[in-house]
Amino acid sequence: MVRLTRDDQWAPVIGRLFIAFGVMESAINELLRQQCSDQQMKFLVSLQLKQRLDLLRSILPERNLSDWNRKVLLDLLNEVSHLAKTRNLVAHNPLTLSRFKNDGSAKDKLWEEVIVAESGDRRITLEALRVAADRASTVAEALHASWIELDLGVMEGKEPELMRPC
Repeated sequence: MVRLTRDDQWAPVIGRLFIAFGVMESAINELLRQQCSDQQMKFLVSLQLKQRLDLLRSILPERNLSDWNRKVLLDLLNEVSHLAKTRNLVAHNPLTLSRFKNDGSAKDKLWEEVIVAESGDRRITLEALRVAADRASTVAEALHASWIELDLGVMEGKEPELMRPC
């Protein structure tokens, strides 16, 4: 079979992005679980990520958190929202060859490998996807660590100071 795209180079990067989102969604569910009953969680886990993020943002002010920790968590949740746009682009659109739009910087290049939204208004190159996957991994690690630290803090009766990701 003839391949027009280098799937073998894209697959590991896409995999890293999706693994990071699995960690982020798990941490978001656990942060919700700290505030909600088991019965509520049965419903909440069926909501879309955006809806769970919105809910978590709305209940954070009610949580007994320091201003610093509340800001760290809100910043992380905002990053998840931003990264979700890239995840959705990758999840719902094909990897393809696209006619290169010459801006004067690459006169010899006629085609580029990209994932392009069906509407044509969003696209991502392999290098930009690598950057997004790296950032998603960093955010996932920080969000997961924040959930664990807050959970342990609740059990120990003291609030830890959360670290912001680099």
